[in-house]
Amino acid sequence: MNAEHLVEAQRELRVRLLDRGHVAWHPARELAARLLLHLDDTQFCWQFATEWLRDTLDADRVDAGSGAPTLPVYRPHAEARRVTREVPSMLGASIDAFDRGVRYVWSADTAVVFGDVEQDPRLGAGLRQSLLASGMRNTIAAALVHQGTPLGLVCADWMERRVDDSDGRCEHFHEVARVVLSPILATSRRLGMEPSLLARLTPAERRVAELVAAGLSYKEIARRLDRSVSTIDHQLRSVRRKLGARSNNRLVRMLADQLAAAPQPAGGS
Repeated sequence: MNAEHLVEAQRELRVRLLDRGHVAWHPARELAARLLLHLDDTQFCWQFATEWLRDTLDADRVDAGSGAPTLPVYRPHAEARRVTREVPSMLGASIDAFDRGVRYVWSADTAVVFGDVEQDPRLGAGLRQSLLASGMRNTIAAALVHQGTPLGLVCADWMERRVDDSDGRCEHFHEVARVVLSPILATSRRLGMEPSLLARLTPAERRVAELVAAGLSYKEIARRLDRSVSTIDHQLRSVRRKLGARSNNRLVRMLADQLAAAPQPAGGS
């Protein structure tokens, strides 16, 4: 990463978010200032933001991760949980991104409050089951979008019904998601992105890499692409070799942000 580009990006964001007062809520201004110090570390920004939101909102769990409406699966890769009670983890969970609840969040202009997970008709059966299985009854969710480009999702969860649309935390959650996190994560990702990384793969390899990064198993990928498991395994071995990834976990970390932002390739073989 070019140090001059980093300093210039930090300066531009500081002027826009702090000096010009785009971030109004004082705690959110403090969060922005802290994240700008780590603009060159995208994963730190994701993780610190979830911890900050959990503490600030007094939530039982906050999770977040890269994603886009076009990807079939959403997987949180940053999470903070309340330490004074047993709160299940959502890290690594595969969530159907076409569930109507997830799509509703992507299409919303503000943070979405699901006041009663068990009864809210905006949630699809799959997402409702996942939330209830993890003990959650109340959720605020927001899409992270910058200049029309989807970045991911962030969710704050409670194990009891504590937050509704009139709660001031909803407005603060929206400001943090859209005004602070979206531009900072977009810039951090751009600074750390290697443009030639995806170009090393054939269209077929990229499609398989996209699906494994989205959280699908070998069998699920094979079924979705109508190929054998051995073919998927062969293609992923080729992907890992080309990108220098020793494991699929490392491959996911390398590609998650890029695959969420990059345009879909034409063709499929």
